[in-house]
Amino acid sequence: MKTTVSDIRNQQFNKAFRGYSPEEVHIFLNRIAVEWEAAVAENKALERKSLDLEAQVREFRAMETGLQQTILQTQEASIRALDSARREAQLLIREAEGKASELLDKRRNELLEMKEQLAILRARKNSIASRFKTLLSSELELIKSLDADEKMQHETGPEERQEVSSERLEIEEIIRSLDR
Repeated sequence: MKTTVSDIRNQQFNKAFRGYSPEEVHIFLNRIAVEWEAAVAENKALERKSLDLEAQVREFRAMETGLQQTILQTQEASIRALDSARREAQLLIREAEGKASELLDKRRNELLEMKEQLAILRARKNSIASRFKTLLSSELELIKSLDADEKMQHETGPEERQEVSSERLEIEEIIRSLDR
């Protein structure tokens, strides 16, 4: 059972011979009652404050839990975003490497075709030059034989010999330029 301020103030003591002074006891009990009343009031205030603080702690714990969940969700979302970005980057790299490889293969094939065409053109040029040399050589031989025939006949004049000689010089010059 709790002792109240009223219990302290209303407490009665039996009177005894040579006992305590009733007035001093009464003053002491009043002082105790006042102190007790102050202690009870302070205790009630502390209990209210304790309840308020406990409520705040519950709120803060709820907020902390919410913040922790938010942090975890944010971390998970950022991990997912990073993973997604990495996958996308790897896919882009693979696509770029594939396109680069295709382009490189295409350019190599084009280069091979151009080299083949160049070789064909060179062979054709050489063939044409060879045939042209042969034609010119035969024409030169023909001119030489005609020249020899003319010398034998001594009938030709200096103008005709000069014309045949200039044609022969032109043909020889063409053959030399083709040999280069």
